[in-house]
Amino acid sequence: HWEIPYALDTCRKTGTTVVFVPTVIKSINDHELGGIIRYGQKNMDVVHAVNFQPVSLTGRMGKTEREKYRITVPDCIQRIEEQTDGQVTVDDWYPVPSCMPLTNVIEAFSSKPKYELSIHFACGAGTYIFEDADTKKFVPMTRFCDLQGMLELFEDKSEQIRSGANKYFTMLEVVRKLKGFIDKDKQPAGLDLAKMFSSILMKRSFDAVGGFHVKGLFLGMMHFQDKYNEDLERLQRCDIHYLTPDLRIVPFCAFNVIPEWY
Repeated sequence: HWEIPYALDTCRKTGTTVVFVPTVIKSINDHELGGIIRYGQKNMDVVHAVNFQPVSLTGRMGKTEREKYRITVPDCIQRIEEQTDGQVTVDDWYPVPSCMPLTNVIEAFSSKPKYELSIHFACGAGTYIFEDADTKKFVPMTRFCDLQGMLELFEDKSEQIRSGANKYFTMLEVVRKLKGFIDKDKQPAGLDLAKMFSSILMKRSFDAVGGFHVKGLFLGMMHFQDKYNEDLERLQRCDIHYLTPDLRIVPFCAFNVIPEWY
């Protein structure tokens, strides 16, 4: 891995940002997850996310060999808790579709369809962590933000707008209530999460989301399927597709797992 520091220095000089996407294989590198996150933390000026991918097994494998290498999203999350000394726990993670209420309230306010991360809950998970300026320890967003309450507010207000409530007054009410979900005493110094969410809701732009993204480190999990664990319910909820030359739209884990069909 000797090239990585030099690559990051080049990114730093050119203003390029980076996402680490390590494949996780049990018995090979599943002991390095905490170290990868810490390395991302040391380079947060250019590294904005670490998206772990539990291995997708290919080729003919017996049960014993599969069990040797197989690792799941919950397995990885458990190892991260252990390898970060409890700084990032299993309770700090949310399944990907849990962000739907934010999409729904923005869609209701703008009256325009938005991209929805409505995938199956077992496909992936994520969390945001920030750095405590004094201790340099990880501070997951869940430690100072009532994320569950905030998501419930978003969903409730999106339903009110769809039912005919004035969308401008409703959105102002949402913005006004955001501070109530933040524990300022536990919020890392220099961070104003309520203000960042307000910007996302009011501007509804990539730049607004990007401003939130660069302040923290996104941790994600995405477990692509293979022939040994293919799940039709997950395929039916897929949000990542291939578009073939004959204009068929094929779920990612169908195209990659059974390419001979396409």
